[in-house]
Amino acid sequence: MGLMDGYLSQSDMSGRVGFVVPVWFPADTKASMRRRLLEVTLQDAEAFVRPKHICLVNDGDAESEDLVEELSQSRGFQRIHLPENRGKEYAVTLGIRRLLEKEPSLEFLAVRDADGDHFIQDLPHLFRTAVAVHEATGSVLAIGRRNSLSQPMGWLRGQLETLQNRVLLDALRFNRAQAGTVLDLRFCVSYADFPDFQSGYKVYSRSAAERIFRFEEAARRGPFSPEEFWHYGTESVSVVEGVLNGVTLAEMNRATYRGQPVSGFGAFGANEFYGSVIAWILWRLGIPETESVLLLDNHIARLDLWFQPEGRGLLLKIRETVASRLGLATPSHPLQGIPFL
Repeated sequence: MGLMDGYLSQSDMSGRVGFVVPVWFPADTKASMRRRLLEVTLQDAEAFVRPKHICLVNDGDAESEDLVEELSQSRGFQRIHLPENRGKEYAVTLGIRRLLEKEPSLEFLAVRDADGDHFIQDLPHLFRTAVAVHEATGSVLAIGRRNSLSQPMGWLRGQLETLQNRVLLDALRFNRAQAGTVLDLRFCVSYADFPDFQSGYKVYSRSAAERIFRFEEAARRGPFSPEEFWHYGTESVSVVEGVLNGVTLAEMNRATYRGQPVSGFGAFGANEFYGSVIAWILWRLGIPETESVLLLDNHIARLDLWFQPEGRGLLLKIRETVASRLGLATPSHPLQGIPFL
């Protein structure tokens, strides 16, 4: 791709990219807020994507079903209704597979959350990134990178996602080294110490989507229960399965709110949520048992959260969860490090 070839217009994008929106809101979300968030998510969408290439997947949210049906019928979107909540990963997988099957002209598929945090105006930038990397490598997962984790989500969740991201990056590097190669991060931003793996705004080339979004759940589940696989693994599963299947990672900066209008974060116990995801990462990427907890400890000891009493207790619970899920005895060696800076 030459210098000027990267200046793809909106008309270049239309017909080549579609997107999936998983729809689920916490039960206490008011009807007016549900409508506002979903309308903001879909605002101006037709300027970039053909309506038939947009798929709304209602993930068992009965309170939003009439709204999803109304928007789909009035604007020509595709719609999938799940009678019960199956989890974001399940909803996204179903939507992606629907577009792959029904829309053979699509070359790229995006995922955008329904919480109003994913601006449609960032999609062209992600699309241009995906096109360039796809042409260079043959397959791409383009991540919409946030400039901060703590400002939009709060300090605690930002710390926990930092831990998860650092563990995932080290585990990916270990796995690629064991395979006799290196993790390709040429197309990720250079100023951060890890990619924003947990961002919910992603664009997949068709070949990447075909490799990642398969229903081979049992073979990939490991320490997850079936319910946890589909509810907890959303972003990490896509990244790990992508790298294991030869998909190149890329990033492009995107806008995000300072704060979230709604969040399902409180619906899960933090120690079980993060502990089970980290355990799955270590298992799926083949980290040896003797190294798994040490890899985790390397990053627990670096977190500011570790130096607060409540935070230390939570991190130790996450550590215990990881060891338990992997069938390991929790190592007793101290994590305090040297007693001075």
